[in-house]
Amino acid sequence: MNLINFNNLNMYQIFIIVCAAIFIFVYLTDFNAKYLRKSDRRLEFFTDVIQQEAYVCKTNNDIFDKHYMDLYNIIYYDNDINNYLFDKLNETIYENKNKNKNKNKNKNKNKNKNKNINFLIIWPNSDNFIKQINKYNYSSELLSDNFTINKKIVTQNNYLINHFKNLCTCDVSNYNILTLFTFDIQSFTHIILNNFNIYKFSFKEQIKLLNNIEQWCKNNGYFIIYLLDEVVFESNDKNPLFNLKNATHRDTGNIQHDKLNINTTFRYGDKTANYKNISVKEELEINYDNEEDEFSKKRRAYEYCLNITPMKILVSKIVSLNFDIIEKYPLSAVDPYYSGHYLYIFKKNNTNSSYNEF
Repeated sequence: MNLINFNNLNMYQIFIIVCAAIFIFVYLTDFNAKYLRKSDRRLEFFTDVIQQEAYVCKTNNDIFDKHYMDLYNIIYYDNDINNYLFDKLNETIYENKNKNKNKNKNKNKNKNKNKNINFLIIWPNSDNFIKQINKYNYSSELLSDNFTINKKIVTQNNYLINHFKNLCTCDVSNYNILTLFTFDIQSFTHIILNNFNIYKFSFKEQIKLLNNIEQWCKNNGYFIIYLLDEVVFESNDKNPLFNLKNATHRDTGNIQHDKLNINTTFRYGDKTANYKNISVKEELEINYDNEEDEFSKKRRAYEYCLNITPMKILVSKIVSLNFDIIEKYPLSAVDPYYSGHYLYIFKKNNTNSSYNEF
């Protein structure tokens, strides 16, 4: 094999060879970059997070990172439920406003000055809800001037603190809600525990949290909670937890949306027990142009536990804590897919005292 002797080449030939070498270098570099970018796009078409690892697994409250929140915002649909919830909040506020107005018609006009509406929102999961609760400031325009709305948001982890603070002006923190003295007694007019998050606490913690909520809620205040009928886990034709409104296909274990494939599995400690321990695993796989290459094997998994106390037992416990059932709203009215999902609205009665009423 004869090697090129540069000593025998003229300047024009050397120029051609150098240009060819540069072209080959640029081409290979660009090809490699495009190839890598193509793998990144598997995770970038719904988030700007780039996953370098072949497999990432997050557990319990750590699942709430930017990747998961971006996924939640395009897949999980909760706008209709949120709209209903905020309509009900309006009803509760206006009802008490008018009641207090009539009650105090002949009393000192200054008695209701600086009366606050105080929300405690426990473990919200979606950006949509945060944006709506933030805008709820403006729905107070129909209230008298001496009403102000304050909102505290309790998050599951530190990432969500910063994330939600970028979306709202509310007081956001990772408060310890299992400690009674985290908040003052009878300091909230509305306490919201949405997204069936009650079940992410252990059975003992659920009772402890409900006891704390009773102490934090003002007399005539409201407690709103998302509950599941345990029969939703007996269905074999759908994912029992989530209505993936934008999904093209949904069944018990497999959900497809665009190029996303989400496989959800449920492992029961004892499916026949009244109190069910369920391990949930959501595994995300990206299928980009249906290519079978090494990058299509990138996956993320989210694992968390649910402790399903029978709905009747939880409702009975809440009622025993001086709450009256105002409404049991079946979320199947929003979408039949939510059969067995309920939004309960409780009102704390003031049989013991008129102290610190809403």
